[in-house]
Amino acid sequence: MGAGGRGKGGRGKGPAGPKAAPIARPSWDYEAKIKSRPYGDQDEKERRELERQRLAEERMRARAEERPVELGKDNEAWQGHM
Repeated sequence: MGAGGRGKGGRGKGPAGPKAAPIARPSWDYEAKIKSRPYGDQDEKERRELERQRLAEERMRARAEERPVELGKDNEAWQGHM
């Protein structure tokens, strides 16, 4: 008789390896919380995008003028490798 439905553990043992984590269910107010998050606000997204574009243009001008370009935290990591 084969192992029919039993795992690699052999007779009377469960399947080999750890069990998968149970699937978490969202809380009762999940939808309301998602809708109330500030980053879901379209005005905020537009403001961030305009700021990103402005900073990118500043970097491009600085590169064209051969000035040092401020990259924020990325710059610190880059300077550490030089």
